[in-house]
Amino acid sequence: MKSYPTICLSAALLVCSSSFAGQFDKIAEYVEKAKTVFDYPSGTSIAVVKGDKIIYQGSFGYANIEKQIKATNQTSYYIASSTKPFFALAALLKEHQGALSENTSMASLFPKISFDQIDAGKVTVKHLLTHTMGFDNIPLVWATAYAGVHDYDSRRKMIAKSKPEEEQALGKYEYSNVGYNTLSVWFDQQYPHGWQQELKQTVFSPLKMNHTSAKMSDTNQPGWSIAQPYSFFSDVKNQQLYLSKQDNTMHSAGGMVATAPDIARFVIAQLNEGKVDGKQVFPASVIKKSQQLQVNMEQSYGDYERFGYAWGWNLNRYKNQVLHSHFGGFSGTAAHISYMLEKDIGVVILNNDDALYSNKAVSGFIASAIYDILLNDEQHTKEQVAKFDQKHAGEFDKIVSKFDNISQRIAQHMQQLAARKWQLTLPKKDYTGVYRHPLIGEIKVTLDDKNQFHASWGNMHAIATPYKTPDAFRVELAPGQGRPLKFNLVDNKIESVVFDSMVFSRR
Repeated sequence: MKSYPTICLSAALLVCSSSFAGQFDKIAEYVEKAKTVFDYPSGTSIAVVKGDKIIYQGSFGYANIEKQIKATNQTSYYIASSTKPFFALAALLKEHQGALSENTSMASLFPKISFDQIDAGKVTVKHLLTHTMGFDNIPLVWATAYAGVHDYDSRRKMIAKSKPEEEQALGKYEYSNVGYNTLSVWFDQQYPHGWQQELKQTVFSPLKMNHTSAKMSDTNQPGWSIAQPYSFFSDVKNQQLYLSKQDNTMHSAGGMVATAPDIARFVIAQLNEGKVDGKQVFPASVIKKSQQLQVNMEQSYGDYERFGYAWGWNLNRYKNQVLHSHFGGFSGTAAHISYMLEKDIGVVILNNDDALYSNKAVSGFIASAIYDILLNDEQHTKEQVAKFDQKHAGEFDKIVSKFDNISQRIAQHMQQLAARKWQLTLPKKDYTGVYRHPLIGEIKVTLDDKNQFHASWGNMHAIATPYKTPDAFRVELAPGQGRPLKFNLVDNKIESVVFDSMVFSRR
């Protein structure tokens, strides 16, 4: 078992204030315990807010495991879907300025686009931002979040091909990136510098979020530290995942990097009706609107009982309180942003791991422990502390049990995949070639000198393995997401390949 140097809990990494300071020592212990028990030093950064102040900051593990670069409070993490409340706020600020309305229809947003499969006159900005638009667009999601093969013109063409979602009527909640991706095309249409710059101008800069950006290329500037992506479920868990975010895969539904204290400033604005550092950064009316229930739904996510959605915020029943939250997950990242308006408290937890530190595992446990501290009297008796310790020890043991023998289970799964036999009806070389989609680029299939199939599409690539049906490969173009690549044969000749219902025709 590989060992790593003990991670120092120094003043550079831990900042505490108020009478909670001693109690947050426990949080540091829990995080350190997780790093040690699982022998996995991925990075974690935490910020806790009470009122108008950050009362705790802590960073642990490594932003880059291979290079042993420690995570600090100024490390920026990709936050995936936690981008949504930021983009939704930018849209509401545009409404406040008179440039947009929640009732503006897609037909009005895009008067020059012909939507031949959906009634764009009935779909509004509100539908787009509350996941109630009633349509889907698989190519748009893959192009913007994974492959990176798109530009302004192709995105316009893609949204024109949006299709009704069979299980989602207009007005019914169904979580998706598509509504946010669609509205970002309007931003790009209205503002030549693009939605990313608008987000910076309307949200990041006013909040003085100095190490936050919607462009990965910004992290190459001096003074920036970026957490690299890892996964506890990876074959080599301490090795960086190959699929890192680039500018072309930063999108409005999941396209930000930020530090924990930067996001804490956003949470402070939520708790204080738009005020930060005693100044009115955003109109109070806009912040209040962004937090209001827009659509009812009932879903469970770990300990979070979701009952509705606001503008980029899930509304949850949690520890007998109402919790606003949005989590983010992607290959090599897990983000947690939440707050309780009635209690004037909030939590930010950022990680560069997508599995062990997900919001159903260690991050959920850490958030629960923090809220236990915040929701109880500041001065705990020894008996109360002992009770909390016992409760948290039990919760941690459940996580350990959940991940028990995970390496062996992953190895067994890989062995099962390796044991599959190819079910190809043609010689291997006949499957190689270039397969083109009219809007989202090409999938290339090649054979290497070891007679292994390779598949690539934009930013993604994978070594193919056998699949369980004839004339199909299994590929992990996105780490941890094994999917079939299915070849369509006509008269013993391959005409096309299908990936997640998208058809790529052979050139």
